[in-house]
Order: sequence, then structure tokens, then C-alpha cells
Amino acid sequence: MHIICIAGQAQHGKDTLADCLTQIFASKGLRTLTVHHADYLKFICKQYFGWDGNKDEKGRTILQHIGTDIVRGKNPDFWVEVLQKFIEMFQDDYDYILIADCRFIGECDSYKEKYKTTTVKIVRPNFDNGLTIEQKNHPSETGLNNYSFDVTLTCSSGIENIMSSAETFVGEVIGI
Repeated sequence: MHIICIAGQAQHGKDTLADCLTQIFASKGLRTLTVHHADYLKFICKQYFGWDGNKDEKGRTILQHIGTDIVRGKNPDFWVEVLQKFIEMFQDDYDYILIADCRFIGECDSYKEKYKTTTVKIVRPNFDNGLTIEQKNHPSETGLNNYSFDVTLTCSSGIENIMSSAETFVGEVIGI
């Protein structure tokens, strides 16, 4: 099992890259699972904090506040620990596990310590994701600004550009 940690600013294409990689791996007969640190966070925010499921200004603020300010403030490794327990249960069922929302150094490094892991950052040049200044400067958006990724994919908008970068990544970095 190989983990691919995908990072990038909000709306830069993390999930789209994961979808493209899943298609490529599936075409090669490989089993892929996409997960997020925020899967459980979103459940908690909907169930207990009145989040309506929209990542509008109010929704993103709730996610950042609960996920980072409160939970990571008390236990910086909480979301990684939860996801690693999940991975341990199902790692034999997948060839690749894509984590499509890496946002902090400890997240990327903890997977590298335990599993075969490749870190990837996706960047959309000159793209404004519409976040407020406060949201753009939140640690969940800036936590990996100085991280040394294994690969950085610079993609213009459009799924065809992300798919092309994903194909190159799989061929040149993953080697299949």
C-alpha cells in the first residue's frame, strides 16, 4: 500500500487530482481509496455544531475553528491519529490511499514515518479562491507553505490540465 498525501490551497484541485489519480490507477487494475482528514470533522460540524455542509464563508470558518483552533489546539495529531486508525483497518484492501487534504507538516511527516508515502502539492497559478483574508491566513491554509514536497504540480484551471499532470506524475514519479 502506498499513500499519496495531496496538499494545496483551498480550491486548487486537491480532490480533482485525487479523482484523476483514481481513474489512472483503476485503468491499471489498481485499487484506490480517497480519504480526508476532514471527513470526520465535517461529520462532527454537521452533527454537533450546526454546519449546513456548505463551504461558504460561514461554513469554512466553522471548519477552521473546530478543526484547527479547538481540536488541533488540544491535540495537534488528533485528525492524523483518527485517519491512521482507519487506514490500519483497511490498508490491505487498497493499493493506493489518497489523502486529499493534507494541511500541516505533522500530517505529511507522520505518514512518511509509517508508510510508503509520496507528498504532492497542487498549485493553480494566479487563482483567487475567494477566501477572506483571515481564512487565507489561517494555519490550515498556511501550515505547509515552507514544506518540502516530493512533487509540486503546477496546473492551469481545467480538469484536462490536472489529468495531464496526474498522468505525468504516475509515469515519472510512481513509475507505472
